[in-house]
Amino acid sequence: MLTNVFKFFTIWVLILTIFNKYTNSIFNLTFLSLVVLIAGFYLSFVHPKYYNFEIFGNTIKIDGFNRFILVDLILHLGVFLYNYNKFGLSTVSILPSILLILFYLISVDFHDLYKL
Repeated sequence: MLTNVFKFFTIWVLILTIFNKYTNSIFNLTFLSLVVLIAGFYLSFVHPKYYNFEIFGNTIKIDGFNRFILVDLILHLGVFLYNYNKFGLSTVSILPSILLILFYLISVDFHDLYKL
């Protein structure tokens, strides 16, 4: 089973982006992906500088150059650039997006997940 991959907010925003036909009218995807970009770069370059994924019971640590390519460029920057190019500075209210971020912060123990 995919145990903790869906605990990462990046995956949430990626799923919302994949289904943007239905979610863009509710959530400001450019804003959400910008939040993911900034927070992801902080976690990658400041603290803790690595990610642990648990997939099918195996823990995978991604750090160094692989972290930079797989996580930072593809997931963080790639999703932001896609949303920015597709939607620009959207006029959709950011309130639902802020509520989604608050829901994430309440429902996921991000201190343990990101080793903060």
